[in-house]
Amino acid sequence: MIAISLSLSFAPWWLALALVAAGALAYWSYHRTTPSLPTGRRLLLGGLRFGALAIVLRRTVSEERPPAVAVLADNSQSLGPRGTTATDTTTAAVRRSIRALSENSDAWRPFLFGGSAQAVDPAASFADSLAFSAPRTNVARALSRARQELEQDNLRGVVLVSDGQYNAGRNPLYLADRYPVPIYTMVAGDTTRLRDLLVRRVSTNEVVYKGTEVPVQVRLQTKGFTGQRVTVGVYDGSERLDAQSVTLPDEERGEVPVELSFTPREAGLQQYEVRVTRLEGEATHRNNRKPFTVRVLESRKNVVLLGAAPGPDVAATRQILERLQSVALDAYVQRGAGSYYGGPLPDDLSEAADVLVLAGWPGSAAQATTVERVRTAIEDGTPVLFLLTRQTDLSALGESLADVLPAAPDNARSAFTEAMLRVTAAGRGHPVFEVPNVPLSVYGELPPLRYNQSRWQAAPDASVLATPQVKGVSLDGPMIAVQRRAGRRTAAVLAAGTWRWANLPGDLERADPLWPGVLSNLVQWVTTPDARCASSRCVRRSRATSQWN
Repeated sequence: MIAISLSLSFAPWWLALALVAAGALAYWSYHRTTPSLPTGRRLLLGGLRFGALAIVLRRTVSEERPPAVAVLADNSQSLGPRGTTATDTTTAAVRRSIRALSENSDAWRPFLFGGSAQAVDPAASFADSLAFSAPRTNVARALSRARQELEQDNLRGVVLVSDGQYNAGRNPLYLADRYPVPIYTMVAGDTTRLRDLLVRRVSTNEVVYKGTEVPVQVRLQTKGFTGQRVTVGVYDGSERLDAQSVTLPDEERGEVPVELSFTPREAGLQQYEVRVTRLEGEATHRNNRKPFTVRVLESRKNVVLLGAAPGPDVAATRQILERLQSVALDAYVQRGAGSYYGGPLPDDLSEAADVLVLAGWPGSAAQATTVERVRTAIEDGTPVLFLLTRQTDLSALGESLADVLPAAPDNARSAFTEAMLRVTAAGRGHPVFEVPNVPLSVYGELPPLRYNQSRWQAAPDASVLATPQVKGVSLDGPMIAVQRRAGRRTAAVLAAGTWRWANLPGDLERADPLWPGVLSNLVQWVTTPDARCASSRCVRRSRATSQWN
């Protein structure tokens, strides 16, 4: 409703006196002018002077909005039934309270919250929407969400129905101190801190291979249990595949990392589950298990390694690939023009290789016809990983393979300089650098690589994951780059001397898994089917039965 009123802030006779004075002054100013003005103009100027001297009229409009009250109901597991009379009674009491609020007021604005908060349609049955299933409680986020959602309403208060226990987000007390409206609490459940043990996170590879051991990283979270011994296992149905016993930390709240593994026996989409021992006195046992799903492929990847010439980089790369259980390796190292250690090259590289690894290849002895065969295989959709070595023929690389790789030399030079590897912003979140138990900070401790001083140009659709750092100065050229184009994935490591990272001294023992892990991740990344091809039906032309999904 809009109301308009007229009021004076002084006595009415002051208004009359002001009008007379303004009119007199305006008449005195313009009744005779030098030079003389037309009557119409003098009236106009006099009117303007009168208006400027007259009182100011102000129009005030007020709009009444009905008050609104936000009702925030805790939907987390800490309020849910846990098989005891007390908790069942609490659950029923919360539902009765919410139902009473909704029936006796039209001003309420209902919200359910756990780890996040969402508004509920007032016309819906708010009380019946309570499932008490959210694994997290973020009270601060719920208060912020209610304030944002009701910004245009006349919010006059908040009713918080909760046990007050939060396990996510910031301390709600800090937000409550600065909250613009009163917060009324309706305490429900047990306000004492609950003891609990839960499986917080399970990390493993999304795509694995039948008969190949798969690592599983588990992170437990404990609250209120200290020093107790529990068993964590990975299960396929009722069968336990692996288990580890760990001791919970001697602190009120803590996390415990656990390393497990299993070997898939069947191909296809398989579901497994991580379970941890149930402890007496836990708030709930529903979070003592966490399922996860992996896609199990039938066979290993066929990797064809082409080496430019015998050398430490080629040897180290070959040793790492031979140790990968997911790889069936065929290695060919150039011995002379048209000849290779390992025998003649396959007639059809696209048919023989699931992925091509070019370790410095093409070298100076590579024949133009062979380079063209490799180029054709890449164009037909064969994934490729290029690793620069000191034996690489940069001219042949730039002339024949530049447009099928994520980066190529724009101005080839034979000189090399020592450089450290600096991970870019795009690389920090990329799976290539996700090596278990090896943080990105370790790269600063590794021996420098040999960076070629050619002017390297990344393809427009390439992602630069790492750049060189020479004597503390970061350069813009790519050091590691990846590319996705028309269903084909390619990657390039543009630094020689990676054998150093495969043979680290004893004081860098913690970095031993780094280069084997990065190389394995690069092979896995280029061979992972590109989901973007599902709609465009990308098909490798040399294999009618092979399609990227």
